[in-house]
Amino acid sequence: MMRAVLVVIGMALLLTRPAGAAPAEDELLAGAARRPITPEGRVWLAGHGLGPLRRSRGVGHELYVRALVLSQGERTLVLVSVDLLGLFREEARSISTMLADRLPGDAESMPAVILAATHTHSGPDSLGFWGGWDRADRDRFREQVLAAIEEALAARRPARLLRAVVPVATRTRSRRDGGPGGDEQYAAALRFQGKDGEVLATLVAFAAHPTLLGADGRLLGPDFPGHLAARMEARSGGVALYVTGAAGDIVPHSPRGRGSEASLSYGESLADLVEAALGVTRPDPGVPLLDFVRQEVAVPVTNWPFTALSELGMAGGRIAGGLVATEVWAVRLGDAYLLTLPGEPLAGIGRHLRQQLHPATIVVVGLANDLLGYLVPGDEWRPQGDEERMALSPVAGDLLTDAVLALASELAGTPPPALRTDDAALAQATREARRLHTAVRVAIMAVLLVMLVGIALAMATRRAVSRTPARSPRRSP
Repeated sequence: MMRAVLVVIGMALLLTRPAGAAPAEDELLAGAARRPITPEGRVWLAGHGLGPLRRSRGVGHELYVRALVLSQGERTLVLVSVDLLGLFREEARSISTMLADRLPGDAESMPAVILAATHTHSGPDSLGFWGGWDRADRDRFREQVLAAIEEALAARRPARLLRAVVPVATRTRSRRDGGPGGDEQYAAALRFQGKDGEVLATLVAFAAHPTLLGADGRLLGPDFPGHLAARMEARSGGVALYVTGAAGDIVPHSPRGRGSEASLSYGESLADLVEAALGVTRPDPGVPLLDFVRQEVAVPVTNWPFTALSELGMAGGRIAGGLVATEVWAVRLGDAYLLTLPGEPLAGIGRHLRQQLHPATIVVVGLANDLLGYLVPGDEWRPQGDEERMALSPVAGDLLTDAVLALASELAGTPPPALRTDDAALAQATREARRLHTAVRVAIMAVLLVMLVGIALAMATRRAVSRTPARSPRRSP
């Protein structure tokens, strides 16, 4: 019964395409654009520790928003990559709403929007945990995102698709066991070419935390993803978008250590590997089918700091009844599938997704349309693990993985794989999340009440003291 409520009903399936498949003769259209989003002046930097500890001292390299628009028939998908640590779902939804207000047509004809962050740890605090984001900077960011999307929409033209999976051994390591990055030591690339061979856009997914600029860095910069994109744009033209894959427990292994030079070298060397692979890749035959579906998922939250932050109006302030609503997407492009997850999936999730959908080309898009901490597979859960301390619950990773796999199976026309989410574990996590939510609310109310009583007593004491007449000093006889 719990499964029926939370998975079938609670996760309402919203199809973002008209019924029926697209005619095979419909051309695939692609357009892309980029705009700078570097803040003006000094800002709080996000990504290391907690609290306002890092204030920018200048700009190392520009930050960008890059937009890719794909259309086929009546369906249009917008994929946006931003040089930020992450964005909450509310921001992604606000941008979608603003875009709809600026475009002609009704709600049914509006493009579907996926907004993904590169996860640079040297960008402005777009989440509000490290000092916050100035409203003027946020408004400029939104305007640049919308302008990039509109420019990409206007630039659409018939396109062919090239796919490449690029081995990048020895370039990453796991911070959970200290070993190599395992199955995540690869980059997936999708390139869109015009009929004349001109490169319109390239999408690259890679799994590694963009932390090479280091915690002591004070210059704004996109870290290695920005250098990868800039290198590919300079070499082949078009717009290069970077998305972070299943990188929750994966960090870059750089022979140059950390710093701006290490970040530059790492990004450009990865770009060269991807370019070499795409250079010997032929376009997919025929016209790739574009299709996509979206699903909302209700995730139980058993991590009390997340619940407390939500009750205090931070972290999106969205937890209701112990559950947080988020979303996953599956996008099909011929034999390639883009699978989005609203957080930082560990490498084990990426491995599971590829195994279930083999031999298709799988592009995992983490930090997409939301940021809900680390997504840990249930069979890898460690109660005292570093990633687990920043995870919603032990079931969140499997629940979201099951949801996006079900969508991909729907697009592929195949039966969904066996669920990894255990019914009993989900029911237990939901009960625990509800109790926790109530307890945190009561605790916060108690603290506020104690504070109010303390303030009232202090004010009463002050008034009593002010009303007490001063005693005249006694005179000596």
